[in-house]
Amino acid sequence: DDQSIVDPRVVDHWRDLTETVDLSCAARELLVLIYMKNVKLRYKLVPNGGVVFEAPEYCSSSSIDERRLLRLVRTMEREADLQRYVRRHILRIYPMNQRVDSSNFDPVPA
Repeated sequence: DDQSIVDPRVVDHWRDLTETVDLSCAARELLVLIYMKNVKLRYKLVPNGGVVFEAPEYCSSSSIDERRLLRLVRTMEREADLQRYVRRHILRIYPMNQRVDSSNFDPVPA
């Protein structure tokens, strides 16, 4: 059963939400798979130079500004931790206020 990788609270939430709407079983299952919630990005810096993200079990979306992100990933350990985090969660990066052209943050600097 593929639902074992999904937080049971998410499954219950969507069941409650979709019981009032006439949806097929397949549609309900798809809703569980695509569930995403906006959450505050929470993390703790650890002594070994890395960072531990407090990630929910479900897929989430968070935001961070470019300056804060650059401070966060100063070390390779932190960069690797961030890469692990964004494999399952979406992270929006807002550009610095010093950016006056229409360029965006480059996630892979040369």
